[in-house]
Amino acid sequence: RVLRQRAQSVLLKPELERACRNFLQMHCTTHVNIGEELKCLQENYEVLPEECRSHVAQDIRAQVNNYYLHPNWIKGCDRELNTYCVGFHDKQDARGAVKCLFRAAVDYPFGSENGITKKCAAVLEGIQVLEMKDFKFSHDLRKACKPSVKRFCKGEKTTYGVMTCLVHTIIDDIVNDQEAKISKQCITQLDFELQKKHSGMHVDPILAEACQIELAGPCQQLQGPEALECLRELDHSELTESCQKVLLEEGEEEAINNQIDVVLMRSCKKEIRQYCASVNSTTIVTCLAQFVNNIEFEQKCAKVVKLRISQHSYDFRLNTDLARGCRHDIKKYCSNMQEDDKFNEGKVIFCLKDIYTKNVNLLTKGCARQMQVEVKAESVAKVDPQLEVICPQLVAKCRQNLQSRGNRRHHIEGLEGCLYEHLRSGRIPDGDDCKIVLAVHAESQNRDVQADHMLYNACSLDLVKFCRDVSPGDGRKFSCLVAISKDKNFALEPKCDEIVKDRVVMYNVALKIHPMEQAVQLYHAVMASEERNQILSAAIFFLGIVFLFGLLFGRVTKRVNREIKNK
Repeated sequence: RVLRQRAQSVLLKPELERACRNFLQMHCTTHVNIGEELKCLQENYEVLPEECRSHVAQDIRAQVNNYYLHPNWIKGCDRELNTYCVGFHDKQDARGAVKCLFRAAVDYPFGSENGITKKCAAVLEGIQVLEMKDFKFSHDLRKACKPSVKRFCKGEKTTYGVMTCLVHTIIDDIVNDQEAKISKQCITQLDFELQKKHSGMHVDPILAEACQIELAGPCQQLQGPEALECLRELDHSELTESCQKVLLEEGEEEAINNQIDVVLMRSCKKEIRQYCASVNSTTIVTCLAQFVNNIEFEQKCAKVVKLRISQHSYDFRLNTDLARGCRHDIKKYCSNMQEDDKFNEGKVIFCLKDIYTKNVNLLTKGCARQMQVEVKAESVAKVDPQLEVICPQLVAKCRQNLQSRGNRRHHIEGLEGCLYEHLRSGRIPDGDDCKIVLAVHAESQNRDVQADHMLYNACSLDLVKFCRDVSPGDGRKFSCLVAISKDKNFALEPKCDEIVKDRVVMYNVALKIHPMEQAVQLYHAVMASEERNQILSAAIFFLGIVFLFGLLFGRVTKRVNREIKNK
């Protein structure tokens, strides 16, 4: 009787109280205010006895179908409902109102100017956590994606599991150039659900559980997207396996749609509108990377873009365009370097870069194009991941030199300039593997002058003046600058001339360490190339001319010799 009276005082339904009486008595005795006993049951949903869980599930489904039944709904979000969502609120349209509130939370997050209140942020997060517990509770996602889930994600019970499954299905379709298996209606709703998940005031519960050690350590003072950013900036060797797995999944979600990257979208609103308004949602980061060194580009956005490029360079799966363009090449050359649940530490991308620099014809056309984009984008990031792994002593030494006031040249050229100087001098404390990584890094930049920012900035006028008609790629622009530097009739700008000569020395060193393909390998490259017919035709034509020339002039030579003999 006491328990029934207590349940009535906290507005708990009688049938719920009967089914869950034992659990309430054991685990929820301190929850004495209105709505708290129900909240206690919802928070412990996974461990409830079967009969109790069935009644709680029924109650939750009733709530998600009409959020006005939620005890704290109007009380927690009254200001937001009357400010951002008044049309839905007036009509008592619960589904429309909750969507509107979540969009307001993305656009006006708690803590920002005109942001939602802490109370409302907590209410929305409670709703989100509730919906993530079971796919049955996610009303809109279930409605939009039921056929797709039944077909591709049948074994998944939680909303989180369903969302992860749908994301991987979409990635497979994009990477393999297949027709989309997931309906447009489902993809649109999934994007919205992912936005909600990535923009919460607190870290989502799955990530919080997987990364609890990291969140209790270096990232303990942060919440929501800021906590996620902190986790991403940690060295992967400092992360537990469970945390690495979930962070990789978060990255894959953002890879298929950069718009759900809340920090990027908030930091780069102006730049996205100005430079990348019409690009595909998978290529917003790549697009912004092209303009990141512009004078008018805000530093706040530039910092996030550089960080994203650096993070993407650790694993090809975080760049769907690269994964799609190079899928055949990865299977052919780099399949033994893939790891399912851990960051790849740039191994696959370096494997492709190695082939790209040795003999680009070994790569498919699409992959060669993507590698050109990747190398150019990587040049705005802090450093190649493989340099961090293979050359830790050299990288640490150069960073120390950068902090030294006396080493002005290193300060001007940055980390890359210091690394290249050690490559030229041969002073590499990390051994031969480090020399190879540095050589590949240098050669990959040589293929496109825009990938070498210091060279490109110093020689931009000379490139327009002398090399504007030279097509970019395969080192042609750099070869043009070298030719001009050796021509006595022309002169490069002094700074450009100095850097070009410096790069020639460095590339010669790099080629000795990491030489181009030899004759036999070149043959295989030609046979593997999509232009092999044109190449072979040109070669046969050239040999035909040589043969004809020898035939004609050989006869003349024989006749002269005969005449001399007869004399």
